[in-house]
Amino acid sequence: MRVAVLDVDGTLVPDTLAGSLPAMLAARGWCPPDRLARLRQAMAGSDPESTAAAMRANELFAASLTDVPCRVVAQVVAELWQVRRGRVFPFVRPMVTALRRAGFTVMLISGGPHDMVAHLAAELGIELFCGTRFAEEDGLYTGEVAGTALSAKHDVVADLAGGRRVSWSSSMALGNSLGDADVLRRAGHPIAFEASPALRLLAAEHGWPLADRHSLPAVLRNRLGLDQPPEPGPEPQPYPQPCPAPGPVPSLMPGAVPVGRPGRPPGAAPRPGPGPASVPVPVPVSAAGSVAGPAGGPRVSGEAVRRAAQRLSERILAEVSDRGAIKGATGSRAIESALLLTLLRREGRLPHRQARLHAYLARCAPAAEPFEAAVINATLHGITIGERERERLIDATFHRAEQHSSARKKLALAAILAAVGPEPFQVHAPSEAFEHRGQTTWTRLRLMAIHLLNTADPVAPELTARLLATTEHGQRRGVIEHMTFSHLFALLALHRVLPGHPVISDGIGHLVAALNPDDGLPFITSEEIFATATAGLALTRAGACPPTITAMADYLAGQQASDGGWPYAEGVRQTDTDSTAHVLAFLHAVDADRYRRPIEAGRANLCRFIGPGGGVATYHPSHPPEAAMTANTALVLTPYRHAHAAPLHRSISFLLDTQQPDGTFERSWSLSEANAMFRAIHALRAAYQHHPMAHHGRLQPAITAAEGRLLATAHTDGGWGQTPAEPSDPISTAYTLTALAPAHQHTATIERGLTYLLRHQDADGGYTTSISDQAAPRPLRYSVPVLTNNFVLLALTYLHPGLHLSSPHRGGRGPARQDRVRR
Repeated sequence: MRVAVLDVDGTLVPDTLAGSLPAMLAARGWCPPDRLARLRQAMAGSDPESTAAAMRANELFAASLTDVPCRVVAQVVAELWQVRRGRVFPFVRPMVTALRRAGFTVMLISGGPHDMVAHLAAELGIELFCGTRFAEEDGLYTGEVAGTALSAKHDVVADLAGGRRVSWSSSMALGNSLGDADVLRRAGHPIAFEASPALRLLAAEHGWPLADRHSLPAVLRNRLGLDQPPEPGPEPQPYPQPCPAPGPVPSLMPGAVPVGRPGRPPGAAPRPGPGPASVPVPVPVSAAGSVAGPAGGPRVSGEAVRRAAQRLSERILAEVSDRGAIKGATGSRAIESALLLTLLRREGRLPHRQARLHAYLARCAPAAEPFEAAVINATLHGITIGERERERLIDATFHRAEQHSSARKKLALAAILAAVGPEPFQVHAPSEAFEHRGQTTWTRLRLMAIHLLNTADPVAPELTARLLATTEHGQRRGVIEHMTFSHLFALLALHRVLPGHPVISDGIGHLVAALNPDDGLPFITSEEIFATATAGLALTRAGACPPTITAMADYLAGQQASDGGWPYAEGVRQTDTDSTAHVLAFLHAVDADRYRRPIEAGRANLCRFIGPGGGVATYHPSHPPEAAMTANTALVLTPYRHAHAAPLHRSISFLLDTQQPDGTFERSWSLSEANAMFRAIHALRAAYQHHPMAHHGRLQPAITAAEGRLLATAHTDGGWGQTPAEPSDPISTAYTLTALAPAHQHTATIERGLTYLLRHQDADGGYTTSISDQAAPRPLRYSVPVLTNNFVLLALTYLHPGLHLSSPHRGGRGPARQDRVRR
């Protein structure tokens, strides 16, 4: 094999790719200051040409990682890469493309951290790479170096070649220091790139050509006979693979027309997953040859997928009530449970319930994330934190969801910590954070309550009167807007000025009735409409139990609000574009003629949300637009594109303009980046189907960039995580496979993902043990287990269209039996 061995630091980037990694870890408390100081001292006094000095620096860095979780470092590395990726020289991508065309096998070999090199390799589509690895055990770094590429790079080349003979005489090497001399001497085509003084002398002695960032394309052409690489652009784009024509439109609507299928972007290798979760788990092949291991082997058979989908659909159908609704019950959460315990203590109510809430929180404590742990400690043990520590904790909580870090959202987190702490309640926030006009019904209630809690004595009577009237009216039908979180703040605020008031007693009754069997309180009490709509879409595509599907559609049509939209749950006044779009997609899929009137009213509702820039917000047209809501709206309007041509065009433009350089989109309500991406990819493909050359040719590159990101971030266990730095989970994997299936259905990456889903199916056919990707108040996680089932089934229908599942037998579980849905 002919190889092209490329150094990284000082060669593909002007400095070091991971130079600021230790400082970033130290800033977050993961790298002790004394170890960071020793590392900096060693680097400052070392010879940059010395391999021994570089190895010593790696040893000191490894020591600084002692007992640091691997997942933490992986997350910081992923964030650092997004900062550093713009430092890659513009010539690099066209050079790699030209080398491949000339028959070279490209390798990246660096003394920097292996995980950082992996990000660069993934973006360049290079499958063979090596950097310094750090030893790990039980998900923690041990403080030792596990392997490095600093000593003998030609040995690393041999390892990467995997037993194939390397033809050094026809190979190429590119490096900038004496550490690269080993491979430069062996290669028939060595190039010293912006060489250090010592390497420059060695190059002169051996007659090696010299190049810099400007002259390298000419040197490659003259010395290797490569085709002239394209002129470098001002800013590299992510995953610059050739952009084939997009495949069948993966719309939420059935019946899309194929327009061709692109191949998998060349060299888009799965990215190693973080920590122990990325280790491939062998999966035995069944007698029918149904399941392949993550690394390859037999394809997953259609019969295996059909059986898995059958079990999953029966699990979903068992949730359908006689009215055609799926409740969408929410798992308990420590935050609401702590707030309820605090309220009961202050009101002196229900001591037996206090004891059970106390026990629930104690059970949550060992696995709690830092923010929830602080809430539990304050509630159970009276351990509070100072203002500065509280600010750091809140900033850290928002760290992985920066787009949600507004003053109002930070106020919500600060208010939680203040509410469970010692009285008096006090939070510091800018005045605009308390502004509640134009907000959702539950946000207005919460902000009014926090304002009253935070007001100095004496409290203005009108504040109390307004909150009392709002609370009393809202709780007549139970928990206000099904939102325990906001209801609790209202009652805590009323307790400050009107302790023992009957409105507080009534509210406590509603909240206690909403407790789950595990004695914890959920964030919301139910999510009937969104859960039913998403389940209905998946069941319709799977062809499962038509009578039940009709009952579900009839139920949803009857829940339409007067403004033409739908709320997330039955009885909630606040409608939203997410629920509206999913209901409309479902009704259209079932019978567009039967539900013509609710569909028309729903379309009109969504059109009112499309702003001048094309973006669509979740709750109110004046709110900041979001990519996921915009994509959902575009998909629902596409079947009626002639009536909505102008707003559709604006919405697609919004998606193109807001796509990130790495191919992702803002994550909206989900913690999984693939959620917004699969919706956006669907919308962009739909636009491409009808107008391939629209938007000045930007549709194809945008689709390719998004798909490239997903292909490159697959973990070695076959799945995808909420971000590339996090372990795989079923719902993130389902989102990703739904996005990739139409264009990459029969690739090894998709097969591994399908294997992952089948391997993680629960004994009852569902996926309710999956991590949740829902977040509110963003970015605090809450769980609606049935949603994972819905989106996994949807993914299976894209991977294997036309499943045509059989209806459950008479006498089977749940209301899916036809006799139970007749009216």
